[in-house]
Amino acid sequence: MNNLQLATYTQGIRGGKGKSTECGYSLMTAKENGHDAVQISIDTFEGSGQTYKQRENLHIEIYFAGFEMWKGTPEQLKQLINPAKL
Repeated sequence: MNNLQLATYTQGIRGGKGKSTECGYSLMTAKENGHDAVQISIDTFEGSGQTYKQRENLHIEIYFAGFEMWKGTPEQLKQLINPAKL
């Protein structure tokens, strides 16, 4: 099993000193006119309760306007974006 680590780095609207937080799941949402335009999540764990465990690979999900557009691993995303550079 991989030793997956996930950290989010945030900075306030006016800049300033940023903050890094270790986590198992992160969801970033960008809004336009008060509505979710883009959401990207990264998850390092799966299951719940007794089946809760660290994933073998990171899991990424991308949504546009609340609709799931893509989900997979970082490697799958790299192949989708630019297969020639792999």
